[in-house]
Amino acid sequence: MSRFFKLLPFLAVGFLLTVATGAVFVSGADASTVTFSDFDDVDKSSTNFDISNTIWIESDSKLVIGLNNFMANEFSNIARDGIGFTITAADGYVISKISYFESLVSVGDSGMNGATGMLTLNGTEQHDLGYHVFQLSGSTDTWTLGKENILSEDVSEVSISIANSLFSFGTNAQITKTSAYLIIETTSVPVPPATWLLGCGLIGLLGIRRRRLNQE
Repeated sequence: MSRFFKLLPFLAVGFLLTVATGAVFVSGADASTVTFSDFDDVDKSSTNFDISNTIWIESDSKLVIGLNNFMANEFSNIARDGIGFTITAADGYVISKISYFESLVSVGDSGMNGATGMLTLNGTEQHDLGYHVFQLSGSTDTWTLGKENILSEDVSEVSISIANSLFSFGTNAQITKTSAYLIIETTSVPVPPATWLLGCGLIGLLGIRRRRLNQE
């Protein structure tokens, strides 16, 4: 029992060092909980999605996708484009929730405007973003397409592709995509209990070794 109490300070130091290491590990990832790579202009014939102006706003957990005059009108009846990229969680984190939204503005005296979209995860899992048609009557209408909480489970990495189409037919008709963004939420992964025990044990063993060397 006396030996245990003599080793107790070493165990305590081990515990504190392990806690400190874990804290540094997690806080270091706070600077950027996710990273983005493999950006791809899926529809090479169109530049309505603007990769160069796509930005990540860490404070809002929002990836704002750049747009380049993404619109259809009475002269150019259909506009479409696609964009793809990979999202990777930083060490110590998992991606727990992804939502996608886009805003549209429709104007026109008569006829119709419409929008539709599809989001695909990892090349196979498709999510319909909705379909909306505006019957034109001289007013300005707004609408939001999208889907909340696309993920079915936490992941460390996911590939996403988004495809959109706008159409416009009528007098003075025009539909414009004014914004497109993803909300990406992450969750920190707790340090496993075994890591705490390992840290305490290692420091304790070092203490025993040092004590024996001093006695010799």
